[in-house]
Amino acid sequence: MKRLGHVLILILEITVYSALFGAILFFAAAKGNTVVSLNPLILGSVGGALLLCVTAGSLLWRRACLGFRSAVWVSLAVNAAVLLFAHPDDSLSGFGGHPVFLLLYSALIVVYAATRKPHIVLTVWCIYLLGEIAPLIIEWFVLEHTFPVDGAAWFSPLIPISKRAAMVTAMGTLAFAASYGRREEREGGPLQSTIHTPALARSTTETKRAEGEKESAESQPQPPSYSLNYIDELQSTATHDLDNILSSVVYFMSRNFRAYSSLGFVFDPRKQRFVLNAFVSKSMAVAEGIAVPLGKGIVGTVGARKRSFMSGDVTGYNQRIWYYTGNQMINSVLAVPIISGNGELVGALVIDSKDRSAFKDRDKEILMRFSTLAAALITNVRMRVHEEMTARQFKLLYDISSRFTSILETDKVLDALVAVLPRMRTGIRVLVMTFDEDAGRGVVAKVVGARHGPREGMMFPINHGVYSYVFTTAKPLHIEDLRTLPNRYYRFVPDETPDLRMRSLLVLPLGVDDRARCHAVVSIESEWPGYFRGETEQVLSTLVSNASVAYVRAMLYQRMVMLATVDGLTLLTNHRTFMDNLTHEVQRAQRYGRQLSLILMDIDHFKKFNDTYGHQIGDLVLREIAGCIRRAVRVNDLPARYGGEEFAVIVPETGPQSAVVTAERVRTTVESHVVGTDSHQLHVTVSLGCATMPTHADNVQSLINRADKALYYSKETGRNRVTLYRRGM
Repeated sequence: MKRLGHVLILILEITVYSALFGAILFFAAAKGNTVVSLNPLILGSVGGALLLCVTAGSLLWRRACLGFRSAVWVSLAVNAAVLLFAHPDDSLSGFGGHPVFLLLYSALIVVYAATRKPHIVLTVWCIYLLGEIAPLIIEWFVLEHTFPVDGAAWFSPLIPISKRAAMVTAMGTLAFAASYGRREEREGGPLQSTIHTPALARSTTETKRAEGEKESAESQPQPPSYSLNYIDELQSTATHDLDNILSSVVYFMSRNFRAYSSLGFVFDPRKQRFVLNAFVSKSMAVAEGIAVPLGKGIVGTVGARKRSFMSGDVTGYNQRIWYYTGNQMINSVLAVPIISGNGELVGALVIDSKDRSAFKDRDKEILMRFSTLAAALITNVRMRVHEEMTARQFKLLYDISSRFTSILETDKVLDALVAVLPRMRTGIRVLVMTFDEDAGRGVVAKVVGARHGPREGMMFPINHGVYSYVFTTAKPLHIEDLRTLPNRYYRFVPDETPDLRMRSLLVLPLGVDDRARCHAVVSIESEWPGYFRGETEQVLSTLVSNASVAYVRAMLYQRMVMLATVDGLTLLTNHRTFMDNLTHEVQRAQRYGRQLSLILMDIDHFKKFNDTYGHQIGDLVLREIAGCIRRAVRVNDLPARYGGEEFAVIVPETGPQSAVVTAERVRTTVESHVVGTDSHQLHVTVSLGCATMPTHADNVQSLINRADKALYYSKETGRNRVTLYRRGM
């Protein structure tokens, strides 16, 4: 009904302007202006220009004062002026005006029919009929032409008009029907209200369709995704739903109150401000999206005090209205806060008027009901988003944490962690630092996503700095903007060159054991300040905490394996593991037809060291000799403590002469090494025996026997020497 009222008002205006145009023509003829009276084309041009100016001025006034925002009405006024200017009188017929007029009309109805505006099609059709009839009325009655007496003469001018009118009416009827049909199809049927449906109601069908598509997509097998983009998606959905809710509430507010403006604000608790979210106003000066700080202006004061505000004369109020860009001469304001059921500030609703004392207590009560409704709807949206976010968070953490449960090596835990973290958020860099107990320093173990900065293997002292703080305290550290920290806060060393690209850091402890010792640190970094706030920090912290549990479990497992396979004193493979390795290597050598050598060695006069210096010095000698053996053999060789002061080395794919070379290298390394104590400098030597299969033996036991006989021969012939087995020993 509102649109139809606009159409009728516009038709009435055009009719009045046409009469004004006729009066101008009559005045011109009465003054005897021969140019004007004899040239209808000039009359049409002058009148059309005048009509265009008057209509445009009227529409601008209506737009400024009545708040008409649609550009359709402005274009309609221009079209009306052009149609009336191109009326088909005799001079325009000779000038070719009829085809131009019909072409213009056809283009207009096609455009408005295609854009689903049947009321505009109907209005243009009425303008056309007025353009056909107005020249005859002006010619016969206003310009006092001779009135035809003969009936045929009376109807003869109407015959071409009737033909064109019939054709245009048929065209307009079809266009109107097509446009109205498309409008019903879009809005849901012939019973659809002509009033704009609020966004909240319009989104119902779209939401159901989106949920159906989502269920269909979820039914298909999807690859695992560990991204935190769902946080942005849910926040965007929540923002969209809040926009719809407030738009609906503000829409109904504008229909229930005689207000100049109706506005809805949403409170941002993090930034402590109100943001204009939706409004319906007759003013063009509303500051869309403006943020009002808490406690500032009428809206901010209402939110800070959590009490409503009503005034019929705000000109003397010491707080200015924030939501207009200029002075709108507002006299009455009614504002109420939106407060949830648990007392949380959610937003504010505001209506104002240019009239004094425009709102009464009854209006305040109704607006409070709107506020209660908005609070319930907004709370429901936030609860739904929170529940969905929590469910997705648990699923994400479960999927990722399940990757760590089966990993029993610390390096693989770190590999899995740095493989997942960069996929959680775009534009982040991940550093993993471990603690080297032997060196007493931190080591950069993993770097992912960094083009510049630290490299893997870099060592740094554990004394001061951001990473050292987490190492020593085993507490997480969140830096929202690294540039805001004083210069004394650094990451690795005091004199380091700061990386100006990195702004926010989330540094988390990894591998904290039962004695609160931190064995590793994970640093998640971003180039944007405040990148790890809220949900992101919570999820990443929980993820690293789960990885920390897996890391400690892997450490304990590796320690247990080491205790079962490694000699606790020398940290070499123990006897049982040595026998397993030797059996495996013998089988492999037999399968592939390759050589395998075994070196057995014994510390010379070891009992004398124990008797002279004590068992503590004896243990020290064993540890030092084990270190010498590790340094002397190849990477693929397998050193072990055979028992007591005896050691063994499995030398795969090695013949007799190469085995002797390896044994000699071990002997010289031990001989040149000095075992230092507080009071003594001890020199130790070893005797070695070598045997090779298949040259000297064909199974495990015979290989050990041959090497042992060669060792015994070295000890019998003077010690500190290498002997290769030969027959007859």
